[in-house]
Amino acid sequence: MVDGKKLREAAAGFVVIVVGVLVALAADAAWAQRQDRIREREALVDLLEEFRENRATLLADIETNRAAQRSGRAWGDVMRGATTASPDSAMALLVTAQLDARYDPRTGALRSLVDGGQLTLIENLELRRALAGWEDRVAEASLTARAYDAQRNALLSYLLDLPADGALTPGQAMAVRVYVESVAGQNDQLEALIEPIDEIIAMIEAESVR
Repeated sequence: MVDGKKLREAAAGFVVIVVGVLVALAADAAWAQRQDRIREREALVDLLEEFRENRATLLADIETNRAAQRSGRAWGDVMRGATTASPDSAMALLVTAQLDARYDPRTGALRSLVDGGQLTLIENLELRRALAGWEDRVAEASLTARAYDAQRNALLSYLLDLPADGALTPGQAMAVRVYVESVAGQNDQLEALIEPIDEIIAMIEAESVR
């Protein structure tokens, strides 16, 4: 015959063991979560520094490209006869139009998270998605900018032989216009990155003070 008292004691002992295991598991989970939050905050500090530096680089490159864009437009005006300039001045404008910048952001902190499979440390889903897509956005902008650059370079040798007095054939005038537009289009790709990088920085800042 089963001893009821012993059965109750065994059941109570089992409950104590189960509760102890659950408490231990909960403690381990809480500790792991605290460690993840510590690592997340460390990652956010590194990301914020990296993206702030990248933003400064982006704005500097945009200003460089805007100067090239202004020179390209001024050169185009000379070639079309809208303004006048000496051959040397026209050539100087064309040379300056070539002095554009290639955006090359730092990616060490972000790449460390992505390559290490640690991007999930970032709890904010919107921020995590923005970070995951950032390098693709930069790569897309760079690819399009290179296409404009290739278009521009293909025209350059042809444009060097044009008369700088506005006496252009329709085909030559079209080549000048395409060249000027390619200088502007190249910079447009960088300017399109300002809004997303500002959004990422704002989200990182918000998470950092949370």
